[in-house]
Amino acid sequence: MQPALLDITQFPYSITDPWQGNDSSVPNPTAKIQQAIDDLAANGWGLMDTGGTDGGAIVLPPWVVGPITDTLIMRDGVRFVGNSKAGSRLMMGESFPGTVPGKHMINLGAGQEHVRGHASFGGGIKDCIVSARAGVLAAGGNFTVWSRNVQDSGAILERCVIDGGSHFGGFKYMEADGGASTLKFFDIEVRAHKAAILLGNVPMVIKVPGSTQVIIDGFLPSCDWIDDQNPELGAIANSLGLLALGGNFHIIHSHAEKLKRVIHFSEYAGRHTDDVDHPDYSPATDSNCQALVEQITGGGGNNALIYVDSPKWTGKITRDHIMLKSPSIPYSFQSTVNPALNSTVDIIDRSRV
Repeated sequence: MQPALLDITQFPYSITDPWQGNDSSVPNPTAKIQQAIDDLAANGWGLMDTGGTDGGAIVLPPWVVGPITDTLIMRDGVRFVGNSKAGSRLMMGESFPGTVPGKHMINLGAGQEHVRGHASFGGGIKDCIVSARAGVLAAGGNFTVWSRNVQDSGAILERCVIDGGSHFGGFKYMEADGGASTLKFFDIEVRAHKAAILLGNVPMVIKVPGSTQVIIDGFLPSCDWIDDQNPELGAIANSLGLLALGGNFHIIHSHAEKLKRVIHFSEYAGRHTDDVDHPDYSPATDSNCQALVEQITGGGGNNALIYVDSPKWTGKITRDHIMLKSPSIPYSFQSTVNPALNSTVDIIDRSRV
């Protein structure tokens, strides 16, 4: 049986009014989109890890759908598939309650909101833009797209743009009990902005066990200049393209602009809590971290392509074809753990560091 394709412009959802820049000018589609997600999850074919279903794909129209005024919980096996990453867009509404801690725009793959100990297969976002709204405030740690349990043999995010608006981060994956086996990302742009200071201006965060493979092929993170009129002043402080807090990474291609560090390897102290609904529950970073990083380039604003500040990554990172794009980038590799390893030259062989 083929996965179901659900066109939300058709009955009974009938979302036919493109967002035109004014939230009050179109009917709010949030409840109808959530109903479509729930309907697909209830399709009833294909067993999941905990008895869920494979669901199917919600087909987004080639225009802006919004305003989204509450968290969309994607459920087991449900994907968003648009027309293209330039043509289909989900837009956050001005009334989105972003100042509520853990209030992300999309909870990807969760069978229940913030569920623990539950693997979810088949969820994802493809060929579209998902945007937090400029001007909507966010509590620290709130992201446009968030997940703790989605996994699949295919890409979770593919040919899409995840935009943090003014105050949200782009994408965050923090595993709960057990974690996933493989996470894949293909051709993604992830954005944060300098007003997202509560996050430390981080477009993308991934924290999984060292046994979990994370494959990223085509990654374009961006943040902001200190002063848009004077880019020679550099990127905003503490802006990091990818904050890797644990996992087994293969980063095949990445290019970053308007941020300090393209890939930042660090660790997470852990958050063990009896509150099963807490969105940031995750054990501490283990000692099985690994990373192969290749074909990384940087642009204006970068001060390091690869940056390490945790001993749990010492001796665990292999670099391959790390190319400096601009002479303004002082380091291709920088380590606060072992400064002797700091490198200002191109790395054109696989060197264990």
